[in-house]
Amino acid sequence: METLASSSTEVSTSKNTPNPSHQSKDKKHSSKAKASLVSSGILITNEQFVQLEKKISSQPIPWEGYYNANLISEEDMHLFRSLTQQKNRFIHRPEFTSYLLVMIDEILKISDETNEYCLSFSNESNSNIFSLFERLLVSSDEFTRLKSLLIITRLLIFSKNDKSLEYDYSKIFSVLSDEIDQETGFSQDVSIQLIQSLLDLKPPRQYLFFENPDCLEKMCKILKLTIVSRSLTSASVSTSQTQYQIGYCLWLLSFDPIVCESLNSKYDVVHVMTRIARSTLKEKVTRIMISTLKNLYLLAMEYNLPSIIASGVHGCLVALKSRKIQDVDLENDIDQFMADLGDKVSKISTWDEYKSQVKCGMLSWTPEHSSDVFWKMNYMRMNENEFEVLKLLSGLLKTRQDSIVLAVAIHDIGQYIKYYPDGKSILSEIGAKYRTMQLMTHEDSQVRFEALNTVQTFMMNAWKNAPTLRAP
Repeated sequence: METLASSSTEVSTSKNTPNPSHQSKDKKHSSKAKASLVSSGILITNEQFVQLEKKISSQPIPWEGYYNANLISEEDMHLFRSLTQQKNRFIHRPEFTSYLLVMIDEILKISDETNEYCLSFSNESNSNIFSLFERLLVSSDEFTRLKSLLIITRLLIFSKNDKSLEYDYSKIFSVLSDEIDQETGFSQDVSIQLIQSLLDLKPPRQYLFFENPDCLEKMCKILKLTIVSRSLTSASVSTSQTQYQIGYCLWLLSFDPIVCESLNSKYDVVHVMTRIARSTLKEKVTRIMISTLKNLYLLAMEYNLPSIIASGVHGCLVALKSRKIQDVDLENDIDQFMADLGDKVSKISTWDEYKSQVKCGMLSWTPEHSSDVFWKMNYMRMNENEFEVLKLLSGLLKTRQDSIVLAVAIHDIGQYIKYYPDGKSILSEIGAKYRTMQLMTHEDSQVRFEALNTVQTFMMNAWKNAPTLRAP
């Protein structure tokens, strides 16, 4: 016989959402080796998953039939009927495994002692309780995989103060990343919620960001999709709930200054969170987005200020200030952030603002792009730092797909050579001229129009600078 006593994580009714306005998520834990069950609860809100769990737990299991078929002993039959944790290693029926997982999780929620007992488990086949449940992560059954992940997560959270525990997160994050790809059923939603719970622990934050960027990239893509689509993959999942859950994950990551330095440059989260904060009607979503933006601003200002300015965070805060905010902490956060950021914005010149837009690739038709005064005053600044801004604009032409960004970048290159014809040589050298000619056949009419105008400016300057032919 093989003991399937297990650690678990799952639907708990006592998960309190921390207030994002607090400056630090990571408070000192008590000196106990194990955390209490109250603090290790995990709230799964996916209705489809919860209903399936209830259905499984209410279905009768034919223990007597298993006994008559010599699959379990008479003693086992009585133990199972008493809701203990014995399992015959040769029973592989999916409904049997699902039932055991649900029952184990229910037992684990009874007391701390059951969790401690599970954590002490080991046998010849499994060095610890985690490896026992990790074997179920390859199951073809969706519920079995997710329920096993829940139980593993519950035990990890319960053990968060155990300094001797060294857990390898690679397997569960690999499975979670695969589950996020599932656009049907409840896998994607439940997986995101499990990651949200795991990130309450510091080690998973480090692992997710530095070792499994694909998983985080998938979550950020889902967050972006919530802006353009009001209907997600499952009718049981609301857009605002998904925004909150992924935003919560980003918020937890944003307490690490090292993560803050590259979180936006890798995943373009500032622009997305700003749009969500401005458009959502849910205060909890606004709160988590503003708190994350504030962390990015305070902990890595040098890296994130250009994107924060270009994405219109200050304007977003001004707009939110005009609303009737019920959350006092959120209102204070908005006031403090708006005042500090407003002071920074007021000291930035139009050129600095323009440069910030180019650096973060957030180009749009703001007034300076079509201002003759702006270009007359600043065209020579395009040559500073070894043509830094020109090279960035050229890079946008080669890498960006957004039609507005492409059109504005082409337009600006045209303005530069209009006022500084000598600049055409460097543009040819870095490939901007050739790329602009390619974009004359772009599918977007505005991009084609700007490309044609800029190429004409290239040709006009070439003609004006050609040597004068004289008769012999």
